[in-house]
Amino acid sequence: MSAGKLKIGLVFLLIPFLFMNGCQKKKVVPPPPDLIPYDSMVVILEKTFIVESIVYYTPPDSDRLSVTRALYADLFNQYGITKEQYISSINYYLAEKSRAEQLLRDVTEKINETKSKLIPEDEANRFSE
Repeated sequence: MSAGKLKIGLVFLLIPFLFMNGCQKKKVVPPPPDLIPYDSMVVILEKTFIVESIVYYTPPDSDRLSVTRALYADLFNQYGITKEQYISSINYYLAEKSRAEQLLRDVTEKINETKSKLIPEDEANRFSE
């Protein structure tokens, strides 16, 4: 997957959250008591992108809802978080535009860093042509 497609996919992943927060009157969102630390949130959102990619490429005759639930359950279990904690942390980080933009940049950078470790540069160029 090219870096451009990766960024587009990540943007589409975060657009619903930005839209929901952008349509509301500006308000200060206090950090939830169980806030996922920023650095951990970047890693978790990188893994979220991978989960969403897997679901996207799941065969149409599969039970995508079950696949999605299982993958997210594994993700939450791996990082010792709850769905509610994940959602409240995302809401907090995306409540302020500059923080949301920084989060998006950091997640994109993390994805690209991981991609460069997994796919040699010459192969990455071959796929983007």
